Amino acid sequence: MKPVIQRPRNEPNRALPGILACLLFAACAALAVLYGTQPPAAVPPDAPAAEFSSGRAIEHARRVGREPHPTGSPENARVREYILGELASFGLDPRVQKATVVDEEYGSPYGAAIVRNVLVRIEGTGSEAGDAGDNGAVMLAAHYDSVPVSPGANDDGAGVATLLETARALSSGPPLRNDVIFLFTDGEELGLLGAETFVEEHPWADDVDVALNFEAGGSKRSPSVMFETSAQNERLLAEFARAVRRPVASSATYEVYKYRPFDTDLTEFKEAGMASLNFAYWGDAIRYHTPLDVPDSVSERNLQHHGSYALALARHFGDADPADLRDLKPDAGGGNAVYFDVLGLFFVRYPTTWAFVFAIFAAFLFAGVVVLGFRRGLLTGRGILAGSLVSLLALAVVPAVAAALFPLLRFLGDGRPVNISEGDVYYSGIYALGFLAAILALIVTIYGFAGRRVGGQNLAVGALVPWLVLCLLSLAVAPGASFVSTWPLILALLGLGASFLLAGARRSSGASYLRVALLLISGTTSVALLAPLVYLLHLDLSVGYAAVTAVPIVLAIGLLVGPVALIGGVGARVPAWAPVGLALAAAAFLLAGSLLSGFDVKHPRPDDILYALDADTGEAAWATYEEDTDAYTSRFVGRDAEKGSLEDFLPLGGPALLDEAPPVPLAAPTVEVLDDTTGSDARTLRLRVSSPRGAEELLLWLESEGLGNPDTPVLSAAVDGEPVQKAGEPGWGRWGLDLYAPPENGIELTLELRPEAPVRIRAVALSDGLPDVPGVDETRPPDTMPRFADTTAVGKSFDLTNAGRGSGRNQP
Repeated sequence: MKPVIQRPRNEPNRALPGILACLLFAACAALAVLYGTQPPAAVPPDAPAAEFSSGRAIEHARRVGREPHPTGSPENARVREYILGELASFGLDPRVQKATVVDEEYGSPYGAAIVRNVLVRIEGTGSEAGDAGDNGAVMLAAHYDSVPVSPGANDDGAGVATLLETARALSSGPPLRNDVIFLFTDGEELGLLGAETFVEEHPWADDVDVALNFEAGGSKRSPSVMFETSAQNERLLAEFARAVRRPVASSATYEVYKYRPFDTDLTEFKEAGMASLNFAYWGDAIRYHTPLDVPDSVSERNLQHHGSYALALARHFGDADPADLRDLKPDAGGGNAVYFDVLGLFFVRYPTTWAFVFAIFAAFLFAGVVVLGFRRGLLTGRGILAGSLVSLLALAVVPAVAAALFPLLRFLGDGRPVNISEGDVYYSGIYALGFLAAILALIVTIYGFAGRRVGGQNLAVGALVPWLVLCLLSLAVAPGASFVSTWPLILALLGLGASFLLAGARRSSGASYLRVALLLISGTTSVALLAPLVYLLHLDLSVGYAAVTAVPIVLAIGLLVGPVALIGGVGARVPAWAPVGLALAAAAFLLAGSLLSGFDVKHPRPDDILYALDADTGEAAWATYEEDTDAYTSRFVGRDAEKGSLEDFLPLGGPALLDEAPPVPLAAPTVEVLDDTTGSDARTLRLRVSSPRGAEELLLWLESEGLGNPDTPVLSAAVDGEPVQKAGEPGWGRWGLDLYAPPENGIELTLELRPEAPVRIRAVALSDGLPDVPGVDETRPPDTMPRFADTTAVGKSFDLTNAGRGSGRNQP
């Protein structure tokens, strides 16, 4: 008969040390996030004149972010005049660069607009001495336009405020050696048009050695992160480290950013060959590009962090040797660096080539720990394999469950949560806690179940296998992010190896205490390094991407499996209340978020309505690109409406919910033939395109059949004399132009065509707001807000095949 072994009642719970270790690591993670991601304290408006004061800068953000101010709008002109006035009050001589620019990066339809950049130059002592040709220049940039529906107090009123306060501080102090240029770009939201205009047409662009760009992607009180640099950045980063007192920067952020569907003006500065640094804060994405981006949402501490970079770097580069500034540019050579800050306390950087050395060291260290474990009789091949499979199972299951939870919550919240912006929702903090608790519950269940069967040592080593793979893989895929896997892996291996060396010591000996101390040090250091990065990733991706942020959380917990299991000791087991408690907490948070996620005046529901009128046929339609209708959109689109195409009106976006609308007499866009000349090889049409309704946007495309093939009739084109270099490369199956904020008298378009090709142009005028339709209440309820903008689209076709030379008439 098998004997029954009873544990004495006074025997200590072997799981308790492991539980205490878990609590310690959790506390370290929270402290690391709180300390490492906090921007500096705000500085009051009565600070010395030579300092950057967020108390002064916030007033600029309030003035800039008062109303939406897209390019070409009257409010855009007001903001521009405000910037000019403030710069003049500092004793500076600002000027405006006006130009027509065409964006060809993404092919047809080519975006075009008239932009007005604001520039000012604070001359350095080198210029005053007459050696301006050898003088260097540093440029600070931010854009002053907004999207049509957003006041843009953060994006990019914060950047404008940062530049204005920095310009004031520099003007109040002694002159620098080099010139400092301040560039306030227009048309950034339309495709970086203002920055493109500056680098291609303004003579000052050739003088710029270093460019600093300031942006915002939300409004949460989070640090301003230096998240992007130009290529060959080793020397540039060395200067950055010397100048900045509290750097928050990581080469891993750019590895994430470059896969995001965003660009900033820095893209143009980098392509122009400038040494470049990009700064932004993000979080609270529900305010990004929405009516909620109001002045009250701007944090002074965010502004202060922006300003601490701007002023320190302007002075540092402004007093540098001009030859040294030129050596920072990518074409001067040099290498790329891996870089990161540690809790904002100090800045680590090393050449990318070193990343390979550290990764190889990590691989050899892993092999050494495994060999040591085998020699000590602590590891088995089957156990390590099982531990690896457990960690891979966690990496597969946990993100999958997180991905399934988000849409499932719609059933709990009566169709909510609704994505507001970039996957974010109202009360996202509650949802985030719910997802975190759910992720931890799953991880604890998986590792806790496997731990007693695989063994603590085998599970600890197996959990590091994905880290080793990630460490080696990152060298090929994302070397800038290699430190994220390399250093936590090395720290974990050092702690695990020390534990194996001391594994034979008795529990009461000093060696045993040393073993626990080494495990705690390696675990807490790894947590302190990773926690702020995971938190910033969550802020960037928002709660809607919980499945993505679950991956680094699973990996991070894998690092702690060893310390927790080995501190807990042999025979320790995860108490059942741990995963159950976490699961109940997750359910409570997620349910609370769903119940709270209704819409009200402070938390409006985003939606949009489009009124489309075909001036040729007189037919009209209501449309919404939302998944379903609500109390507002159902006034226009019936709740039983089906998705259809707007191809008969305008080829914008994907399928939309459509319903018939009563036609309203609205003035259609006009296409006037100014000149029509046919030669032996080409036909040249000079047109004036305008909108009698003063539309904010004019969309033109050729309707002729077969325009998606190389036989497209357009040989070349120009907008107000600005050539469209890729006129014969339609990117969407037809040749087209998107004219933003056209002037009242219209815009001139010149087309060089194949002589015998049929030419039929479709013109659509897009205006913000809806027309007055009898019997329809168009008053937007206070608990809703436009996602993009309620829009009126009026389209008309023009057959110009036989327009006739110099006809001077519209050809319908």
